[in-house]
Amino acid sequence: MTSTGNGTRAGQQMVAQLRAFHAPLRRDVATLHQALAQLSDAVIDVDRVDGLIQGLTTADLAWQLKSGCQWYCQALEGHHNVEDARMLPVMERAFPALRSRIKTLRQQHEEVLLLLQQVVRASRAMTIDRPETVIQVRDLVAELADSLQTHLALEETTLFPYFLRMDRDWHYG
Repeated sequence: MTSTGNGTRAGQQMVAQLRAFHAPLRRDVATLHQALAQLSDAVIDVDRVDGLIQGLTTADLAWQLKSGCQWYCQALEGHHNVEDARMLPVMERAFPALRSRIKTLRQQHEEVLLLLQQVVRASRAMTIDRPETVIQVRDLVAELADSLQTHLALEETTLFPYFLRMDRDWHYG
């Protein structure tokens, strides 16, 4: 086993890789929530809309947020699919004591997926002309952000100590 003071090199790499992927997920969901909060405030105070969309060249802010929400949801769903299909089975085989925690992580993936589907549906219907649609997406993204923060924290506290014990990256089985 190639080990440093804080776990194996392979384990340290896996921790760094997952942190590197989780960081933009956390940052992007927070950004989406902030932007949707501003947009929902602006549709209530229509005079602020111009300030929000000034300088946008591709489309208005609502269109960009719709696209951003849908892209984000697709990326997060793909990330969880990889974890469910590849990473979690490897961890479960290597560390049978993790079975109940892995079951919880999979359940959280299913709960997040349901929220993602709601966000996508709501964001497709979102329009500045109907302020309630913006508020609905904002609220769903806030719920997603909270759920995701809880999930990522559990995933990291559960898996990182076990990653640090592994000689081989989970990508290689």
